[in-house]
Amino acid sequence: MYSALSYHFLYTKEGLKAVPKQTATFAETFLDVRDFSPSDWVEHPNVMAAVVKADEGKMLETATIDSLRDRAERWWDEISERPD
Repeated sequence: MYSALSYHFLYTKEGLKAVPKQTATFAETFLDVRDFSPSDWVEHPNVMAAVVKADEGKMLETATIDSLRDRAERWWDEISERPD
């Protein structure tokens, strides 16, 4: 119970990470952040703040890079399907 109050357990692409919570609460104890986009992080400000404070900001950078890559791939797919 102490762990659930004290840590966010985040499933990342590198595995499970425990990030200290800013306040003791049961909210957002377990999150799968493997496919988080920047807007997903914005929806979880307490987790985002804890990640930054714990110097685990690479998770946020990865989400931004993945989101941009996905947008570029969708854009490319759209323009490559257009008739000449």
